[in-house]
Amino acid sequence: MYRAFYGLAGRPFGIAPDPDFHFPSAGHRAALDHLAQGLRRGEGAVVLTGAAGTGKTLLGALLAARLGTVRVLVLSGRSAPQGAGGILAAIAAGLALGAEAGTAEALLRALRR
Repeated sequence: MYRAFYGLAGRPFGIAPDPDFHFPSAGHRAALDHLAQGLRRGEGAVVLTGAAGTGKTLLGALLAARLGTVRVLVLSGRSAPQGAGGILAAIAAGLALGAEAGTAEALLRALRR
């Protein structure tokens, strides 16, 4: 329906965020600039938070598509890990470091490598 009516080349409302359908609102531009600036400065990790449905995952996908070498890890909602150890384990798993079950110290060493 949307493709025919608006003449779109693809489905605009898929389950996964599609950077091709990004509308650069002022808030999204500011958040994307914040993420890119953190990466340019070599921050290592940049955090973006916000309410559900505000475009965080889409911005991560857009940043990864633009820069090509960025790894984006989205921790969201009820499935988000709790505590520092849980967050470190989720990051290690998301980056496929193979150290998810280790101690916080082992996880930090793996992330630094």
